[in-house]
Amino acid sequence: MKIEFNKVTWYSKLAAAVIFLCVFAIAFYLGKGFGELDRHTPQIEEKPTVSLNEIMRKIDQCLPLSDIKSHETCQQLMAEAWPFVSEAINDCKVERVFQAHSLIVSADLKDGRRITAFEPKIDDILNLAESAESRCGHIPVATE
Repeated sequence: MKIEFNKVTWYSKLAAAVIFLCVFAIAFYLGKGFGELDRHTPQIEEKPTVSLNEIMRKIDQCLPLSDIKSHETCQQLMAEAWPFVSEAINDCKVERVFQAHSLIVSADLKDGRRITAFEPKIDDILNLAESAESRCGHIPVATE
């Protein structure tokens, strides 16, 4: 049997149709699989970045108030302020720190500002100050 490469036959048409359909079937199958992966991938919510000055302004507004809503708001804001305290200590911007038994901490910055926050666990601020001592020098710590 002699093969003729430039002649269209019924089996060359059939082979082209099968390949055509297989390409789309494979693409559909792969697309469906990737769609399932995307559906099960947890979506990270972008939180709006809030500046330290904005957090401290809000804390200063809610601290003098005695209602429950203001108290809860202050707790949330002070929890959000903890990363700023940690960053300031690690960047050697802190002059001294204070820790209360209630987990409220404050850090007096060298530029005159004060950051008030809730530390996640008791003595976290002490551990941070101690670990930064080799880079930043001694950071005075007051506790109650």
